[in-house]
Formats: sequence, structure tokens, C-alpha cells
Amino acid sequence: MAEDTENGMNDIIQHIMNIKLNEVKEDKAEENKVEEASVVKEENIKKIGKKHEKDVKKTKKSEKPNSKRKPENNLDDLWPTVKKTNRKKTSFVHPDIPTECSIRLKTIKSDGYCSYRALALQLHGDQNQYTKVKQTMLSHLNANYEFYRDILCNGRDNIMNRVINRLEFSITPETAHHTSCSSDYWFDALRDSQIAADAYTTPIAVFMDNTHWKSVLYLLFTIPSDTNRHPQPLNLFHCSNHFSVVDLIPSRTRHMEWPSVRPYHKAGWDFLGLAADYKTTWRYLHRKRLTREDIEFFEEIGTSII
Repeated sequence: MAEDTENGMNDIIQHIMNIKLNEVKEDKAEENKVEEASVVKEENIKKIGKKHEKDVKKTKKSEKPNSKRKPENNLDDLWPTVKKTNRKKTSFVHPDIPTECSIRLKTIKSDGYCSYRALALQLHGDQNQYTKVKQTMLSHLNANYEFYRDILCNGRDNIMNRVINRLEFSITPETAHHTSCSSDYWFDALRDSQIAADAYTTPIAVFMDNTHWKSVLYLLFTIPSDTNRHPQPLNLFHCSNHFSVVDLIPSRTRHMEWPSVRPYHKAGWDFLGLAADYKTTWRYLHRKRLTREDIEFFEEIGTSII
């Protein structure tokens, strides 16, 4: 009996010890899990810290200026409200001048010498040099008196003298003090434009803002010695008894169609015995063809061959 009791007590004690042992094992396993979680958490923190450090370095590096890197476009660049362009602003000036070729009219002083001033501005860069233009034209006219008398003045000396008097006004000692002039000494586009073109060996285009007149291109009577020289024609814009200058864009006037040439021009070449041809001598200037209406108009207003 005593022996059975002792064996029972041992079983109970052994059972209790097993329970305690299992609890210790469970506590140890729980501690290991907590420790492992702590280690994992610490490693994750280190990884996050290293990633953050890399991101910071990358951000700082990207903030440094890089001349080779193309800047990103902003909304204004992608959808600009105002079109950015280096092209000059053009405007309509005359029906015979394409809008894309003209910018504006340049201001010329109104004192009776406006046409000579307009030429001086283009030839000498200063409209106050108009007396120099008149002197050059006068010298050329006197040197070719008979030719211009027969071609431009119907062979009449009295008409030729009026042209000379007009050019002499304001450049001779007796008239140099005149700062303005009457209509008797105004520029005569029919004759003076041709004389100026020949004197300066440069074509001149006269644009008339009047339905009763036609725009005309005045070519030289002589053949240019340098056929490789392609000067852009000078221009005169006539409106309400005043001449001004059209500010043209040279790079675009190369393809511009200029006014037609008056019929008498070819007669002048024949008179001088020159073997000139519009298709060779002036091939770089695109000109309008003379119509029957143009010829009748010039015959009506002209004197002699003009």
C-alpha cells in the first residue's frame, strides 16, 4: 500500500516537472521569436536608412547644375500662349508689294525734297544728304545731255532745261538757302527716277498709291559691268503728293515680282546700240509683263518714247 502511494506521488511529481519543462521550452521559443523579430526589425530599419541615404544623395546630385542635361519643358513651352518667333512683323503697304516682304513705311520729311530725301536715306543712310543725290543726278545728266534730251524730253531743250533747273534748285549758291521748295521743283517720277537709276547704277521701283497711275520699275540704260552684282532695287512710295520709302526685307524680295518696265526702256537700248536682253542682264529680277492696257496707258501719259 505504501509502495503504491509512493509510486503515485512520483508520477504526479514527474507530470508536474514535464509541465514546467514544456512551459520553459515555450517561453524559450517565444523569447527566440521576439529576438528574431527584433533582429529582422533592426535589419529592416538599417535597410530603410541606407535607402533613405541613397535617395538623399541622389536628390542632392540631381540638384547640381548639369550643362549637358536638357531642361525639362514646362507648360508654357509645351503650350505657349504667345508664339515665340524671330521673324519680323510685316504689314500691308501696297497691292504691288507682297505683305510678307514689307515691314512699314519709313518717315520722310515733307519739305518738297521728299523724293530726293527718300533716295538719300537708301543710298547714304541719311535723308539729309538729299543735296548730294541731286548733285550726282545733275552731273550724270549733264554728261549725257543729248541722250536724255532725245529719250526723255522728246528732243526738246526747253523740257531738258526744266529738268536741270529742278535738280539745281537748293544746290547752287543762289538757291542753297532754300529749306523747302514749291511744286515747280518737285521730283518728276517719269524722268528723274530714270536719271537717278542710271546715276547710281541701281534699279528703282516707284509704287504709286493712285488708281490713275501705275507702279513702274526703272532699269539702267547701261549694261552693268559686274553681272554678278545683283542689287535690290531702291524704292519710292508715292501717296498724296509725298514720297516715302518702304522698309523691305531683302531676303524675301529676291522672289518678289517687281512692277513692269516702261516700253521706252528697250528703245533706249536700241538708241545706244546695246545688245542687252532682259532675260540675261536683269534675269535675277522677276518683273510683271507689260499688258496691252499698260502700253496704252504709258503711250497716253508719255511724251516721245516715254
